[in-house]
Amino acid sequence: FRLVRGLIKRFHRLDEDIDEEAVLWGGLLSAISLQQATVILESIGAPHARQTIVCNILQSLERIPRLLSSIGVDDHVALHELLSECSLEALIALMAYSLEKQNARKVLRYIGELRLIKPEICGNDLIAIGIPPGPHMRQIFKKLLELKLQGHCFTREKELEIALQEYKSL
Repeated sequence: FRLVRGLIKRFHRLDEDIDEEAVLWGGLLSAISLQQATVILESIGAPHARQTIVCNILQSLERIPRLLSSIGVDDHVALHELLSECSLEALIALMAYSLEKQNARKVLRYIGELRLIKPEICGNDLIAIGIPPGPHMRQIFKKLLELKLQGHCFTREKELEIALQEYKSL
């Protein structure tokens, strides 16, 4: 539990709220089922937002470690895909309670670098170049994100060009 405080202190520079109590509850409740943990959290009157975070932590502790071990150090796309649904609290809990050093480094890399990578363009930009709104936009943004995670650097104009090419190929 001391490690949790150190990790939270380390990530305060991100300027994001971190629910330290949720991370601690995640560690305490990790030995029981999600259903039992939910009953306990409800019985003590934990706020709904905290319950949601703790559930995310417990699901992550159960699922992520074995999957993370199968991802190569330089497979940024797979790493981003695996960890993008985790809350910051879940990522901290993974490092504190579950991961050995090599996988903890992967999580650190995700937090410090990969989770910040995003396309420069947005949905309105796609509409402005003639791409109609719809579920295909998600595929376009996914493709752009994958390319950026693979190390490609694009200008805004190049992203729009790639988006249009991707739309035409759908």
